[in-house]
Amino acid sequence: MADKQYLDAEGLKRLREYIDAQIEPLRAAINLLNSNTETPGSI
Repeated sequence: MADKQYLDAEGLKRLREYIDAQIEPLRAAINLLNSNTETPGSI
């Protein structure tokens, strides 16, 4: 079998922070769309 590498607690924490940082601009854009009273919330 191939040599497998697993994340330790610190690596998992850094991975989560990285993913959250990638998602944050999308969340901001979605919040902006949803905050506009002329934009339907069903987007």
